[in-house]
Amino acid sequence: MDKSPQTDAVDRILEQWKRERPDLDCSPMGPFGRLKRCALLLEPRIEAAFLRHDLVRWEFDMLATLRRAANRSCCRPPSSFQR
Repeated sequence: MDKSPQTDAVDRILEQWKRERPDLDCSPMGPFGRLKRCALLLEPRIEAAFLRHDLVRWEFDMLATLRRAANRSCCRPPSSFQR
C-alpha cells in the first residue's frame, strides 16, 4: 500500500499560492477550502431532506430553535402559529 500522502484540489491551489506569493501564509486556506468543498457536496442532500418534509432552510432553523427551547416560555411559538 502506498504511504505517500494524497493531494487534492486544495493542495494544488495552495501550491499555486506558494509559488506566486511565497511571502503569504495561505495555510489557513486549506481547512477552510476543504470545509467549503464538503459543504458544497452535502448541500443538495440537506436540501432534499428539507424538501421531503416540505421545509426550507429558515423554517428548519426556526423549528430547531423552538424545539431546543421547548421548556422556555420566552421562545414558545404562539398558539396561533400555523404552517
